[in-house]
Amino acid sequence: METLDKQMLQGNKLMLTGKSVVPMWFIAAEDYAKQVAKALETAGSSREYVIQGLESFTADEAAAVFKKNYKTPLKTMKAPLAW
Repeated sequence: METLDKQMLQGNKLMLTGKSVVPMWFIAAEDYAKQVAKALETAGSSREYVIQGLESFTADEAAAVFKKNYKTPLKTMKAPLAW
């Protein structure tokens, strides 16, 4: 989840690339770490776990939620990707 403010945020612009069609299950690093620690504490390292956010978003949807909740108004800049 931190990619939104640590990598995609440039000043007052949220930089997006391409068309986002596949939803992603965003999760904050701190929440991920807590879930991993709890899983290891409970069952040890011999199991496999799926750790993800509560709901999925495309990059565009995630950007809209981020902008709505950010402390100052943001603009979105979108660069197309050529294949």
